[in-house]
Amino acid sequence: MPWHLEDDHPGCDGVAVVKDEGSELVGCHRTRTQALAQLAALNIAEPQEDRAEGYAPSDGMVEEVRTPNLTLARELLADLHRLR
Repeated sequence: MPWHLEDDHPGCDGVAVVKDEGSELVGCHRTRTQALAQLAALNIAEPQEDRAEGYAPSDGMVEEVRTPNLTLARELLADLHRLR
């Protein structure tokens, strides 16, 4: 995983998503839930060098990623309501 979360990054007043190599700020979020969502998206999009040659995710795996995560959506909505 080439990214991590930081609560005290100098360029962010919230929860920062930071690139491991070079400590580049790639996202700043009000809540940890939002930062985790970005971290998950970055990791899903990252090519995997350790995959076996010719490996391709199954249709079920692809569908799982495309299916809305209702738990995460509820958490994000709850965070938004708390911020009001």
